[in-house]
Amino acid sequence: MKRERWEKIESLYHAASEKSDHARRAFLEEACSEDPELRLEVELLLDQDDQLETFLELPALQVAAQTLASEEPSWTGKRIRTYQILSFLGRGGMGEVYLAHDEKLDRKVAFKFLCDRMRLDRVARQRFLREAKSAAALDHPFICKIYEIGEVDGTAFIVMEYVQGETLAEVLLRKGSLPLKTALKLMAEVAEALEFAHQHRI
Repeated sequence: MKRERWEKIESLYHAASEKSDHARRAFLEEACSEDPELRLEVELLLDQDDQLETFLELPALQVAAQTLASEEPSWTGKRIRTYQILSFLGRGGMGEVYLAHDEKLDRKVAFKFLCDRMRLDRVARQRFLREAKSAAALDHPFICKIYEIGEVDGTAFIVMEYVQGETLAEVLLRKGSLPLKTALKLMAEVAEALEFAHQHRI
């Protein structure tokens, strides 16, 4: 992403984050009337903020209980090409992620579907697949590998490397704050991956 583009997104994000929901929608509609993809970029950043605030406001046990009590979305148990969808892993700003078994190569993979609210949004779908193609061009130990992209029943998906273990959120819920040495090691790995992506103009 070019610096000018990012600066525009950042400026709109800060301006929109200070407004109420109704005023925010009107503001973005006017500011991005000729660039729907710009609006999507800003809205995704705002959505991430909202999710983080909700997570931080809830007691840890309540977050864990809600996670365990939530129903698994409808892809669980389905077969797509040579993949058997096994279980729901989690969701983010743009998609839902499942554990799947690649029967052709006999391995576990992560299967990410574009979420329902964005399924009919042409710009969101293009961005979702573009990000997958960009990530597929990267070969780095701290960046998950992309194996395949495709579409099923009108929903775009990405098949990627499955990395077994706990998420950072799960570790923090279970253990609380990380030791400084551990936190610094993790952040150094994240920074190294980001630097590598930026060197490749991503």
